[in-house]
Amino acid sequence: TMTTVVVFLPLILMSDDVGMKFYLARIGVPVMVALVGSLFVALLFIPLASVRFGGTRVKEDPKTIRWTRDLYHRALRWTLRRRRDTLLIALAVFITIVIPSSGLKRTDSSRGNINDVRINLRVPRHFSLEEISDLILEMEQFLDTKKEAYGIRTVRSWYRRGMASLHIFLQSKANQAWWYVAYENARRELGIPASAEMDRTAVIEDLEKHVPKFVGVKTIVERQGGGGGDPAVSVYLYGDDTEVLAEMIGEVERRLRTIPSVVSIDSDLERANDEVQVIVNRERAQRYGISPTVIGQSIAYGLNGLTLPRFQANNREVRMRCYLEKSDRQTLYDLQNFTLRAQSGEDVPLSAIATFKVTKGKGDIRRENGKTRLRVKAFTTKDDIKRLYEEIDTVMRGFQMPRGYYWDKGERYSKFQEEDDTMTFAVAMAIIFVFLLMGVLFESFVLPFSVLFSIPFAFLGVYWILYVTGTPFDFMAWVGLIVLIGVVVNNAIVLVDMINRLRHQGMTRTEAIMEAGHNRFRPILMTTFTTIFGLLPMSVGNSNLIGIPYAPLGRTMMGGLLSSTFLTLFVVPLFYTYLDDLRIVLRRITTGVFSRLKKVLQEDQQAAD
Repeated sequence: TMTTVVVFLPLILMSDDVGMKFYLARIGVPVMVALVGSLFVALLFIPLASVRFGGTRVKEDPKTIRWTRDLYHRALRWTLRRRRDTLLIALAVFITIVIPSSGLKRTDSSRGNINDVRINLRVPRHFSLEEISDLILEMEQFLDTKKEAYGIRTVRSWYRRGMASLHIFLQSKANQAWWYVAYENARRELGIPASAEMDRTAVIEDLEKHVPKFVGVKTIVERQGGGGGDPAVSVYLYGDDTEVLAEMIGEVERRLRTIPSVVSIDSDLERANDEVQVIVNRERAQRYGISPTVIGQSIAYGLNGLTLPRFQANNREVRMRCYLEKSDRQTLYDLQNFTLRAQSGEDVPLSAIATFKVTKGKGDIRRENGKTRLRVKAFTTKDDIKRLYEEIDTVMRGFQMPRGYYWDKGERYSKFQEEDDTMTFAVAMAIIFVFLLMGVLFESFVLPFSVLFSIPFAFLGVYWILYVTGTPFDFMAWVGLIVLIGVVVNNAIVLVDMINRLRHQGMTRTEAIMEAGHNRFRPILMTTFTTIFGLLPMSVGNSNLIGIPYAPLGRTMMGGLLSSTFLTLFVVPLFYTYLDDLRIVLRRITTGVFSRLKKVLQEDQQAAD
């Protein structure tokens, strides 16, 4: 019980990540309270219930249990007789973890199960609102034909000049029973889906292929990010000159489009509006005695207005702001005829000292660490974020940038790496806390290592079950892995504890191991399979925490429990014998050293006398 409780303490108390503390506290605290409560019930009420309601006759084990136990007994005896062969077999089995670890999907905590898709349209500025409305109507008609196939619940549309968007909400499966979700998933894997509705990934891929395309209009299909996460991976370009960065955007987009799972590309430049650039002829402006600074300030005051001192009237103040008349600041012609006062006192139109250019703007100009930053977003259907970042590194290899310019994968990638480091530290801390606790309970420094060897074999089952089921390794899988550390050692603890008690009663080591294996075989299987069947609804259902599914947590624990249980029955006794031999050798060495030291001290004392 305490090994299961103790794994949560370093995570809740020692983590600097506020989000992680939030999740782990809401998962860990109820588990810890329930475990302590169950220990209280098991120690006090279960014995009383067994006396009051238990039968007087001890029932014999079923034939299946007796046959399985006898088979295990023979296999355990063979293990103890051929320790070297068993060790080689165990190492060979553990090495197979290379296969799932190389093909396992890896994603971050932002992945959720929010069931919606968005289609964004980048429309040229010369399109009128009526024309944009016609585009939206045509898109809605297309979606109406796909309503049953996609499982569309509703569509929300909006548009303005230069931009339009359709937010597609798919049918939610959050209220379906876990067994029906499992039934649907099983049929889908067999190629005979229970319903004609596509899942969200299939909807996105089909939209990318069949969504109506319009001349001059860029269509972007994106998936909403669960849990407030970014729905895309990004490449960020950094440098001093925005113009230079803008010239590189096209090459970056071309490279990202070569990634098979990328369905659409977007960048900061796509979100920019058209703008009018006023290019001052400095020689003419100097001839009239007008500085470029005055020109810029005058245009700003004319378009944005100028705040004047407050007007005092009848014991109150009135805020004053000076604007050009709205009719005088609407068209490019108005800007060209905007007048400035020359040094001679005459009014000079802006067109006399400047030229005008209508071009695409740069949108929001963001700066980071003194550098201008532009972002290119890649929307993808791929859950394997780690592999996707590796593909980005591959396609961006050889991308030449001027001196002082560079690119990276942005905040999401940094957070992804930070989350990995944090959870790896949490796993290490959980193992250390479990080891220290067992050292106190066993009153030994060496024997707890025989219990810890069950943990790596639990990792073997975790990787294989996630790999076979195609489940990405996400935040919930990390949590399941940490909880697993405290759970899988339970079987090893009860086995090693009984071995030690039998040896204290006078049995030899081999006899104690065989007797403990015989007595603990059925309880170990019972505790394992009751836990596994309890996790089954979570593993195959659609339960979630704020949009983050619990299924990876359940599958992680199921796979770890299965592998660790069957291997613990053989590996723990095997390593117990090796570590016991090591303990005996260390004791002999220590005894010999202290005996020799004592003899030397006695000789020195005699010489002194």
